[in-house]
Amino acid sequence: MVAKKAMQEKIILDWKYLTLQEEHSSEHREHQKIIEHAKNLQDINGYLEFQLNNAIKFRGSRKIKHLINGPKRLANRANQHIINQKVKSKKRSLLRLAQQFGLHEYKFIDDQLFLIRDNFVKPTSEALTVLTRIRNEELLLPDTLQYLSKHSQCIFVYDDDSNDKTFELLCKEENVKLVIANLHWRSERIEEETRSRRVLLDEAKEYSNSQWFWYTDADERIISSSIQKYLKSVPESIDGIRMRLFDAYMTEDDQEEYRLGKPLKDFRHKFGPEYRDILTFFKNKDSITYQGLDAREPVGAKKVITHFYCQHYGKALSYRQWQETCKYYMNNFGEPYKTKWKNRLGKAVHKRSDWGGELYGWGDGLFQNGKKLS
Repeated sequence: MVAKKAMQEKIILDWKYLTLQEEHSSEHREHQKIIEHAKNLQDINGYLEFQLNNAIKFRGSRKIKHLINGPKRLANRANQHIINQKVKSKKRSLLRLAQQFGLHEYKFIDDQLFLIRDNFVKPTSEALTVLTRIRNEELLLPDTLQYLSKHSQCIFVYDDDSNDKTFELLCKEENVKLVIANLHWRSERIEEETRSRRVLLDEAKEYSNSQWFWYTDADERIISSSIQKYLKSVPESIDGIRMRLFDAYMTEDDQEEYRLGKPLKDFRHKFGPEYRDILTFFKNKDSITYQGLDAREPVGAKKVITHFYCQHYGKALSYRQWQETCKYYMNNFGEPYKTKWKNRLGKAVHKRSDWGGELYGWGDGLFQNGKKLS
């Protein structure tokens, strides 16, 4: 009885304190006292859940649950207000920067700022439009934009709430014609991987007349001197083209950390024989879109061929980047990603591939011994 009474009193006091904070906040300050309190109690939802789980052991738990829900709702409102304030502040900052380099806002939806270059002209059907989704890629971006600009003068980018110089670098590059800046990081990554790509593709369909789209990541390098020349030779019946992607690896005699501005192509000496065939070029058609969960490839392409070879450096930039990649998948994805990447922590330097395969230099030996991943 004593424990029950003490717990009830503690919960009631918490609830009353937050309620008083709300009552004494003037309307024009938008509940600043609540917000300040929420900042100091960032784990308030977890605390209240803990109290609820203990409270159900006692009689009268329905009443206690009711008392808990009051401050929980208040905390959620305060947290959402903090997010809204952050989004507004970041929007103002990015807009000022974008306008300096000749981009302007054309819409704002779901915490996403849509920007287009002032002198933008829709690319013709013969032009290739590049699509890429990035976050915090200031290290790779200078070389990536230079590489992409060799193949296209029309690049559309989804910037997923970067907090480094990524956005500024995008604005400075004249070939970046359209930027979608997400201003709030969404933690549901398995859904977001698909949703953000679909948003980018929908804008590309609206603002590009290109016959072909090319979706790529910042850490990928297709080995081809003229992508557009090849695309012009592809039969009209083909809807999509897959690239054959091989992972690069750091090895005992090749551990140099990637440096800003260095060409990424051929940066590493060794690659694993395991490959993925990924649909990366596809026609500008309404029937082709992104759907499902964690979708790297779009669906809807009826006839697809495989042609290009691609070097992938997602595992091979540096020891620090390897550790960050492991932690990203551990913290943002469920199984089997979580366990797989947890087991890779501290193992950036390889003697064999992550699947146990012999490592090869880039060339025919690698291609002839390739093994497709399921």
